[in-house]
Amino acid sequence: MLAARADVHQVCPGWSSVATVDEPSSGAIDVTAVMDAQGMLPTVWGGLTRCKWLRGPRPVELDGAVKLHFGDGRTRVSLSELRRLAYLVAFDGLAGSQSDRGLSQSEVHFSFRVVRDGDIQFNVDLQDGTNVVAVVDSSQFVPGPEPSALTLGLLTRDARWRCQIRSSGSQGTCTDALDATNTVSW
Repeated sequence: MLAARADVHQVCPGWSSVATVDEPSSGAIDVTAVMDAQGMLPTVWGGLTRCKWLRGPRPVELDGAVKLHFGDGRTRVSLSELRRLAYLVAFDGLAGSQSDRGLSQSEVHFSFRVVRDGDIQFNVDLQDGTNVVAVVDSSQFVPGPEPSALTLGLLTRDARWRCQIRSSGSQGTCTDALDATNTVSW
């Protein structure tokens, strides 16, 4: 039986606007993939170690465990089809952002799925043990000037909502997709 394990190590881009390869200050990503004669196992796992990059002008850092799962229910995937498959990302660790007051970090546990049409589905766990799914068009994450508002959908067990949230996060409105008179604003 033919089998292979690939351990991939990538230095993160860092917070400098000039591209440099400096692992001690920029951090790294390490992931492992396993393949056999039928293709690649659809789950890739690893970790981010103080991985830093710029999200627009904002310095971001992740440190923790990551899992990626490609395809829907497949036992194997071919490398040539990875770009076309939906995938799920789960992260468990610390997320932070740098400001003039220093690095602000929080413990986070999140997962999101990128579907074939480019939508990103974020799982949001609520305090009561239930969850909602926030659906965002991936084009809203293209680098450039920060948009004045984020448009997203919320899927719950019983309803679908369309929301507009101002980039400050302090104001927004959600409207029930089935009843436009049912809105929530803050």
